[in-house]
Amino acid sequence: RRRAEELRLELVAAVDSEIGVQEAMRRLTVDAARADELGDEYAKSLQAERCESEMMRDERQQLEDLRQEAAKAAARAASLEDAMRCQQEEVSKNERAMFETAEDLNSVAKRANQENAALKEEYAQWKDRALSEEQHLQR
Repeated sequence: RRRAEELRLELVAAVDSEIGVQEAMRRLTVDAARADELGDEYAKSLQAERCESEMMRDERQQLEDLRQEAAKAAARAASLEDAMRCQQEEVSKNERAMFETAEDLNSVAKRANQENAALKEEYAQWKDRALSEEQHLQR
């Protein structure tokens, strides 16, 4: 009987131990599942950070590209402004030359008109003399 009681107590202890082991195993399984979930969340978080970092890098690159394009556009604008200024100077120079030429032509035209008027006057006088001489000769 004593032996049976000892065995029964050992059996109860073994069962309790088995239950404890099973409970510990269940807790470990729950903890492992939670650790897996946390690991997945952490991996997702790292992936999101990587994506965000890549997006920021891409955005910085796009911003740098835009800055470079803006600098090129500013350089082209300055070059065009320079060219326009040079053209405007050339136009002004040509306008001055045309004005001077017009003044010269006006001066030449005035002299020509004066010479023409003088020639007309001389012709009228010559014609009058010729008529007078012809009349004189006819008498």
